[in-house]
Amino acid sequence: MARHPVTGEEVWFNQAHLFHVSNLPPAVRDSLLAVVEDESELPRHVFYGDGTPIKDEALDHIRAVLDDCTRSFPWQDGDVMMLDNMLAAHGREPFTGRRKVVVAMADPVRSPNLPAA
Repeated sequence: MARHPVTGEEVWFNQAHLFHVSNLPPAVRDSLLAVVEDESELPRHVFYGDGTPIKDEALDHIRAVLDDCTRSFPWQDGDVMMLDNMLAAHGREPFTGRRKVVVAMADPVRSPNLPAA
């Protein structure tokens, strides 16, 4: 969790739910766990700040909350989206077909300047 530097809102500002081993398809997860001694040796995994494991159930809950907050809409030619990257988790659904995505970023906030919630 972090506190938004402008609005002061407490926000979920990380991708632990994406990088946690519980987000992998079961067959991939099982094959990776079969070749390491400990989950900490996985090439991509997350833990609490003190190094303790995050239970799958906690990440399942986070994913359910994010799913409940997800909003989708049909894009049309010429559409433009502007968003605050701290207030919106975006672009996480698979896509097929042709598209052109242009991204511009402004006013980055660096970690030392990001107050904890």
